[in-house]
Amino acid sequence: MATTRIGIILIHGTMGSVLQKKGKKIWPLINGSDIDYINDLTPHTNKVEPSHMLTTYKLLKLNLKLKFDEVEEFVYDWRQNNLDHSSLLKNKIESMTSEVVYIVAHSMGGIVAKICLNEYKTNEDLKKVKKLITLGTPWRGSMESVKTLLYGSKIPQKYLTFIEKEASRKISSHFPSVYQLLPTDNYLSQLKQDNCVPYYFNDCYYDKFDDFFEEILKEKFVENHSYDRVFNDYYDLLNKDISEEIELHEIIGTGKPTIKMICENTRNEPYVTFDEGDGTVPISSAYSNLKNRENYFAYFVNKCSHNSMPMKPNVINLVENIIKGKEFVSTSSIFDDLDSQFYERFSGYISKVACPVDISIRDNEGNIIYGNIETINEEEIRNLLQKDYEVDNIGTTTYVIFDDDDETKITNFNGLVVDAYDKGLTSISLEKYEKGKLIEKKAFKTFEIDTNLQAELCLDDDTEKSSLNILRDGKIERTMELNDIAIEGTVTPPDTTINLYGENLIHLEDEEVYLGKDTVTLSVDSIESGDFEAKHTFVVIGGKE
Repeated sequence: MATTRIGIILIHGTMGSVLQKKGKKIWPLINGSDIDYINDLTPHTNKVEPSHMLTTYKLLKLNLKLKFDEVEEFVYDWRQNNLDHSSLLKNKIESMTSEVVYIVAHSMGGIVAKICLNEYKTNEDLKKVKKLITLGTPWRGSMESVKTLLYGSKIPQKYLTFIEKEASRKISSHFPSVYQLLPTDNYLSQLKQDNCVPYYFNDCYYDKFDDFFEEILKEKFVENHSYDRVFNDYYDLLNKDISEEIELHEIIGTGKPTIKMICENTRNEPYVTFDEGDGTVPISSAYSNLKNRENYFAYFVNKCSHNSMPMKPNVINLVENIIKGKEFVSTSSIFDDLDSQFYERFSGYISKVACPVDISIRDNEGNIIYGNIETINEEEIRNLLQKDYEVDNIGTTTYVIFDDDDETKITNFNGLVVDAYDKGLTSISLEKYEKGKLIEKKAFKTFEIDTNLQAELCLDDDTEKSSLNILRDGKIERTMELNDIAIEGTVTPPDTTINLYGENLIHLEDEEVYLGKDTVTLSVDSIESGDFEAKHTFVVIGGKE
């Protein structure tokens, strides 16, 4: 009896393909300049050809080719509107000679696949697609796109750098795909349900996509794009369910601190709140949780980062088993229920340094392993760069993540060194997490730093006893201790005292009730700060502010 011939299509994610222009590689380039990237990659209408997938996907492809009849790459220009790839992917599916086709898609590749399957749902050739397997697909968007558009993203964060933050900020506004990865209203609604304000910018709160886009992003957007094409037409297809005949399998990374909201303080310094996810896409975005769909399956991978997902042997093995239709059994590394005993939520510390400064990390031997490495010896640099660290730069704010479950555990480090490249107020805090929850927050008093000063965060074995030395000319000028800061559940809000005046005004004793007629005057007597400074005072009368 003949066996069914299976074909596999691999689809990469954002920045996942090599781009060429007139036969010359323009992305990625280790020695490429920011000017080269700006000239070659923008505007997005520049004639650019995707060549092949990055080596990120090599191991996954090789393993699949050993076990299945027909394995093909679908490469696309990841700068473009995701709608523009649908017909090309349709053609690729139609060209497959196999009887059934399974799509394996990483990150934004899952979005490309879903849009195509919905746009051509009635196409007979596309009915041979029987499974869609996604790896870390941000169905509801990611704050990483907000971060990139507003502040830029150094790519990659570690070791060799393809592009610096400022250049990525300049070019990202030209790419429709970056805007299509913005957090959706569904994402923002979930934050509100969790009592979390999604955005705070320019003394205003935003919890709706359109409001935030209109006030913060629109001015740059309209220079290059059409709202209907980038958003309305896009979401019309993305928000539809794929055919019931297609199995949907979602593989989701967990246990990595992942940005869930971005705000700015009164000094216009960005600050973020973290959630569980793969370091790029929070679980709330990658997990569709389609309980009413019989052929929907979700898998959660412990301590799996977004970009490494296609290279992880346990993920590759899972993909193969899904394709073969093997029954899934939860293990300590991959499970199918967020209530699983195997779920290893993030436990550790996150240090935040807010100021225009350079951050260096010292290991326990006193060596600088990140930042201003004090050697020009190539072999020594190579050895130092093999040590692990997790750093996220957002504008002028730097976050250093210490995970209790791997080599970035805080006791493996001696401390942080803060060197100023400008004058400004500096705040340094240390947050403690247990099983994904922020349980303690401590901070040093805000201080002013300049190019003549250096700050050293000295990490104690008893982390809560860590101290901060302020140095001038290499000598300690003063030492500061950590202070407790209230966190969720123990916040003292600002207190407002008001006075009411009027000739016909009665105050009901023992109640905060006044009865009056004719003219009643209200005045604010005092506002006392609690744990946070009061930003606004408003009065609601008849449901109106």
